[in-house]
Amino acid sequence: MLIIITENGISELLQLKKDGATFNIPNNTTVKAAIVSYDRATLLAGPFTMLTGDAGAVWSTSLVSLIVASSLTTALSVGKVRLEVKVEDTNDESWFYDAEIVKGNIV
Repeated sequence: MLIIITENGISELLQLKKDGATFNIPNNTTVKAAIVSYDRATLLAGPFTMLTGDAGAVWSTSLVSLIVASSLTTALSVGKVRLEVKVEDTNDESWFYDAEIVKGNIV
């Protein structure tokens, strides 16, 4: 489960797999992520576009990097949510990760 700490933003590497295997995401593909309600009915934040040049991303092995500014997590309510990652290609496939939003701001 991913932990999203309000005030801190998000910097997370996510390994996408199809049938248990990594795959190539072509550089011209659009990959987006969003924070959605646990029942997946409501968009809470995003969508955020993921880029091939994001820190740690290796799209040739379906490793994507989600980077979200802290200003975009500040207003999120504490609780269980899901992180949706969508690869917009001919199949428009989505992956869902359980996540929990917790309050915090280490100073």
